[in-house]
Order: sequence, then C-alpha cells, then structure tokens
Amino acid sequence: MAVLSMFQSADFYFSNGKKFFQKKEYLDAISYLKKAVELDQSEEHVLELALAYSQIGAYNESIILFINLWEKKRYLEYSLALAKDCRQHAFLHGNYSFPDNGWLIPNSHRFKPGNVPRLAQFWENINFELLEELSSSVNNRMILLNEEKYPSSELILIDTISRRNLARAYVAYDYYVKGNFDKSISTCMIIEPESEEYEMGLDIMARAAYENGDSELAESVALKLLEIDNQNTTPYDILLKIYISKDLIHDKGSFFDSLINKISLPDNSHALKYLAIVFSTNGLHEYANKAAEKLFRLNEMNSMGVSCYIGVLINSGELEKARKLCRKYSPIFPNDLEITFLNWYVDSSSVAHNEVYFSNRFSPKVTEELIRSYAEEFYSNCLRNNDDIYLTKKAYDLLDVIFAFQNPQPIIEALSLNNSNKEDTYQQYLINKLKNIDIRNTCKATIMFSLLVSERSLSKKITFPYDSSIISGYVRSFPFPKTAKGSLFKEVYAAVYTYLLLHGNEIISDELKGLSDKIYNIEENMKSYGALCSLLLYTYQKAKDKEVNLPQIVKIFGTNMKTFNKYLNFFRNIE
Repeated sequence: MAVLSMFQSADFYFSNGKKFFQKKEYLDAISYLKKAVELDQSEEHVLELALAYSQIGAYNESIILFINLWEKKRYLEYSLALAKDCRQHAFLHGNYSFPDNGWLIPNSHRFKPGNVPRLAQFWENINFELLEELSSSVNNRMILLNEEKYPSSELILIDTISRRNLARAYVAYDYYVKGNFDKSISTCMIIEPESEEYEMGLDIMARAAYENGDSELAESVALKLLEIDNQNTTPYDILLKIYISKDLIHDKGSFFDSLINKISLPDNSHALKYLAIVFSTNGLHEYANKAAEKLFRLNEMNSMGVSCYIGVLINSGELEKARKLCRKYSPIFPNDLEITFLNWYVDSSSVAHNEVYFSNRFSPKVTEELIRSYAEEFYSNCLRNNDDIYLTKKAYDLLDVIFAFQNPQPIIEALSLNNSNKEDTYQQYLINKLKNIDIRNTCKATIMFSLLVSERSLSKKITFPYDSSIISGYVRSFPFPKTAKGSLFKEVYAAVYTYLLLHGNEIISDELKGLSDKIYNIEENMKSYGALCSLLLYTYQKAKDKEVNLPQIVKIFGTNMKTFNKYLNFFRNIE
C-alpha cells in the first residue's frame, strides 16, 4: 500500500488516485481520491471519487456523493447515476421489486456541459426491460385467453404449469408455518420437477423434514437442493445442524471444504458469506475462516467481504487481526454501517461477552446491555454542559456506532429536545445520515422530525433516498412560543411536515405554518396530539385541493373520529 505523502496538493492526490485506479490498486486509489476531496471539494474531485466507489460496488458511499453533486448542480447525469447506483444497491440486497421509475428524480434537471462518458455509459448499460421483468415476480404470471375471442367479462385463466405448482408451493409453505410438517412434505412431493417452483418446493421440504425430525430426508433433499443451486442458503443451514446434532463434524471435513471450493465467485458471493456465517455461528471457526477469507481475497474492496471476514475473526478470537482490518477499512468505507459498528465493537468491553456476532444481531439480553453501554458512555463522556448541551468529537464517533446498530431514535430525540441542535455540526450530521441508503426508513422519519423540532432553525434543500424514491424538498422550520402549548404545536407541525415530505408531497412551508397558527389560536381546550396532527394534515390537504382519505388520516396519528370531528368543528367555527 502506498504511503500518503505529507503537505501535497489536492491535484497530487487526485492524479495519483486516478493512476492507482487504472492499475486496479483500489485501496490506494480510494485513499488518494478521498484525500484530494478533503483538501478540495471540487466537482471534479467528488465526481471521480463517486465513480470509483460505484465501480467497486460500494454503492452506499457513491450514492451519498452523487446526492451531494446533484444538490449543488442539478445535472441529469448526476440524477441518472444516483438512480443507477440505488438500483444496483437494491439488487445487491436481493430487492428486485422496485417500480420502473424507482429513485429517478422526476424534474428540475439540466444536462451537464461537456462530456462525462462514464456516467452515460453506466446508464446505457442498464437493461430497462430486464429491470421491468425483475420488478414483477415471474411466479405470479397469469395468462389470459385472447380478449377478441372471449368477452372481457368471461376471461379465462389458463391453468399453466407455473400457476399450478406455485399454488402447491404456497399450500406447502402454509402447512409448514402452521407446524403440519407431514402435510407440508407430502404437498411438496407433488410439485413437478420441470416447473420453476420445484426448487421452492425442495427448500420448503428440507426445512419441514428437519423440523419433523426426519434428518435422513432433510439431508437428501438439502443435498439435491445444493446440486440445483449452491447459492441457496437453506441447505447449508440444514446440513450443518444435522451434522452437529449427530456429532459428524470431524467426519465431514472434506465435504465442508468441497462446499467452500465449489462456490464460484463473484456470482455466488452471498452464498459464500452465508456459509461463512453458518460455520462461524456454529463454532466451526476453521471452515468459517476459509470461507470468509476466500470471499475477502476475491476483492478486498468489497465491504460485504470485509465485514464478513472481520466478524468471523472476532468470533474465532483473533481480535488483533480483526482490529487491524477495522483500522484499515473503516476510513475507506465511512458510511458502511457494519464496518463502523465492528470498529467500535472489537475494542469495546462488550466483546468480552463472547457473544457470537453477525450483522449486528445478538441475543436480547446482550442487545439491552449494548444499548445501555452506548447510552452510559454517550451521556457520561460525550456531552459538555454549559448553558446548553453541546456534543464533543467523541460524541459524533459514538453516534456513528449508534446509527450502525440502528437504534438511534431515543438519543436523537433526547438531544433535539435538550437544544443540542444549536450546533450546526449536529444538524448537518443528521442531514448526512438521511443520505445513507442503509439507514432504516423509521430512523429517517425520526431524524426529520428531530430536525424540525430542534431549537436550531432549519431552512435548506434536503435530498435523500427513501423507500424506492429520492425525496428532495426545501425543508423549513419555524419558531413557536416557548410554552407547553407552543412545544406541542411545534411537534404537531414537525410530524405533519415529516409525513407529507416522506410521502412525496411538495410542501409550502408558510402555508402549513399559517394553518398551524390558525389552529393554535383557537380558544378551546385541544391537547390531543394525534387529533391535532390529523386536523393539520386534513386542513392542509383540503386547502391544496388534494383528495383526502379521512379514516386513513385519523389512523396515521392514532386518534379517533370523535375527537377529530370535535376539533374540526372548532376549526370551522373560526373560518
């Protein structure tokens, strides 16, 4: 690995970063390009780093950079590159069911002057027909007879082999879920081998046989399933459980080695990761290390392989080796939630629990202890108390960990209500977290609400991925009276604003605030948070001539029609 030279210009790091990338020395390339961006956040530097991350498949990093580029200059190329990487990220995580226009920003584009061939090439290489096919389940095909031959009211559904066997698979799965394993197995046995659903039937039958105590049948079906598709994770799980229960681990060493060796890469990288996890969580550290290292060595710039290998090393007790990998890769993938968490976890007292780690999943007891240790460390070491609460640098580092563990809501809310958002850095920190595609939607809703209720004023354009879309809007908060009623209405405004924004509505902040003030000035005793939110949303949508689903609005905010109607009558009396 190249050593970063001291006191060099941004152009030095930029030009050398591109050279390293051309030579496929990705670790050095990313390190140099990141240094160039730190010194000079020019459009050219940020774009090159975004493209580099995109080409190595680190889409959670490239997406944030493309959003930043698009916010500054709303070029169509940046919007297309952003949508492409969001789609690729979805594919990587097994999500094929997004809409045709998923993550495409619908308007306000302009073409970038000059030529950016790689951006155009990336988008042209996307097969839109393939995307459309993937977005609808092939198993749900229904073939209708020609409408010219039969009136539309008499359309007949043809009993295709796919439909017939899909129905059998659903019935078998229903039996499995209800614990009727004999019925599940017998139903799977009549699924036709030539159908697309045959593999699904084998998957269900292997699990049902294992749960039914028929290890011989479970083993034979799992082995057959492996022959058909060695990327399916069910047989690995079933076979290992059987061999462990029968104390056959030592006799099956060559079989385990063959499993690892015959998984082809990179196409089956997810299967190899799962195999490593199954080995590791069952205490088979020798084979877990072989599988994880094979995945890691395939591409040392693949964050999935890096985090898998680190997790395996932690479970096998090789903490020093895990630490070195964490130190090496956490700066390269600063927005990867799992690597961020591992970087903290490997040095924390929590690792002493000897709890098997993978994908931030622990037993409930250990999860509670971890969350408690976060909170204690955060509040005792990460806050400065003067007239208001301010966050230290350590606080931001620990917040990264809390976000990685996907449980930040309580701390975000507590900090916002304690006025700590008077720091610009904390506000921008939360906005940056919105841009991370791996942050859960519920967490993003909490972030948006917290930004709006904080004492720190907010007035800026915010763009971030949410579900299968890009939310982009001008977000504005307002001061409210510093009374109990004022605090209540600030939260009502924030809740309704958040709901409208996350559901793709264009919001005119002044009008929403005006309606809020109008309700605020009603001289009646109105203290129901849910009913006030429902009233503000209802009146705003009616004012914008939007179609209003009143039962849904009432349900969203957990109120009831009686209280809502009472508040609505109060409102109508002042109009």
